[in-house]
Amino acid sequence: MTMSDTERRRAILLAGCVLLGACGGDGGTGPPPAGVSLAKANADQRGPTGEPLPVPYVLRVTSGGAPSAGLRVRWSVPVGGGSLRDTTSVTDARGEVRATHVLGPLGVQRVDAEVLDAAGTTVLGSTSFAATALDTLPTQAVSQLVGGSYLHDVFVRDGLAFVSAWTSGLVIYDVGNGAWGGAPSRPVEVSRLVIPSVVAAGPVNVHNAWWYWSAGGEKRYVLVGEERAGTVGSTSSGGIYVVDVTDLRTPALVASYRTPTAENSGVHNFWVDEAAGILYAAYYNGGVYAFDVTGTLAGDLSGRLLATRSFGAGSTYTWGVMRTGQWLYAADMLSGLWQLDLAGAATPLRVAGGGDNVPERYTSDLWIAGNGYAYTGTWGALPRGGAGGLRGNMVKIWQVDSGSGALALVDSVAAPGATNVGDIEVSDDGRLLMFPTEAGSGPATTYWYRLADPRRPALRAQVTLASGVHTATFGRIRGRLYAFLTQNPPSPSIQVFDVTALGR
Repeated sequence: MTMSDTERRRAILLAGCVLLGACGGDGGTGPPPAGVSLAKANADQRGPTGEPLPVPYVLRVTSGGAPSAGLRVRWSVPVGGGSLRDTTSVTDARGEVRATHVLGPLGVQRVDAEVLDAAGTTVLGSTSFAATALDTLPTQAVSQLVGGSYLHDVFVRDGLAFVSAWTSGLVIYDVGNGAWGGAPSRPVEVSRLVIPSVVAAGPVNVHNAWWYWSAGGEKRYVLVGEERAGTVGSTSSGGIYVVDVTDLRTPALVASYRTPTAENSGVHNFWVDEAAGILYAAYYNGGVYAFDVTGTLAGDLSGRLLATRSFGAGSTYTWGVMRTGQWLYAADMLSGLWQLDLAGAATPLRVAGGGDNVPERYTSDLWIAGNGYAYTGTWGALPRGGAGGLRGNMVKIWQVDSGSGALALVDSVAAPGATNVGDIEVSDDGRLLMFPTEAGSGPATTYWYRLADPRRPALRAQVTLASGVHTATFGRIRGRLYAFLTQNPPSPSIQVFDVTALGR
């Protein structure tokens, strides 16, 4: 079940009413107090441009703990635009006033409230309310139950969605390819494959997948990652699997890789340089691994391991990697964002810069946008530093030097209430930044930001679902841009939204 923005704001209003004692009351008068105290409800809201916020701002004025009735309140909108239905009001018998804000253009807007004496000549106190004007909400195309206990990731290409459905296997859907009559609003299952694990008894926990299109034009293999139990900073487990999809209706396992037992490390996310035929894999406490995936893949892939890179004991628990040009960037949970040089054959995966640059939170996913900036998420299911530590409620913004590839942390975006920002992606046209959040087992929000200024993303839209979203990916299908969200239990499902309009 999805909680709408209106329902969520009503819940906030109800909480505010409880805090203030009531949200109603009759008018009244009283002598002006020598000093006042101000309390607010509904002070930080979001809504569509040009529309009134669903609940009014509420301001309560007291003096010595008693309501201050009969005081004038002057309202204004000094930042961001929009309008107020009333620019002056008078506190009622409960000391309360309300103001309805009709939002202006996209972006953050501020409303100021000045409390005056009964004559309206002396300012006794002031405060501010904030709101963010958003675009229209994305259009939901479908909510698709996949089955099984958990969904992790979706890889979308050529109108096909490769769903990593944990122990339920790799599930392939036609979501617009057309060969099986599928569409984003009507996914059609093509096939599924439950893969036996080479790491432990039972099936693979299918964590991520990449449909590999080789430089020679072959579309033969899907590369699959497995995630099993581990301990942040020290242990991990999981292998890499190669599935032959020459016939998409009958996928077959043909190759695999597992690290030697003594290494005690397992794969997480990966990136494929298709032109060079190299798979770069984040291997948690093992760091970064590079594999040759050219030609025919079969059997044990150990002989195809090209190079590895650790960031040192106590500094290595690598979440993800991404290549751009001669650089490979690696997001490490413990030591932040690293820059590796791929051009020097003498020292494969040479550290060129970065690292030890996000000490206060665990780093999660990354995206190098190609616009001179990069974005990384943060993880906090276990707060860094233990109880009282910081959760994963921030997206970090990095400037990337166009020549040297060097990194500089320049800003951040907050995700209020989140414990994890576990995925991050920029659309193929560079216009939208998307990241989902998780907040324990409760409702959580996925955000879309416009990148007209990539250093200062502007919030464009958001969707709040009844449970968190672990990953989100873009897919362009027949000229339209869609977002594929994997919703967490108790009802693991793919939520598909048409977000074409958000990038315009």
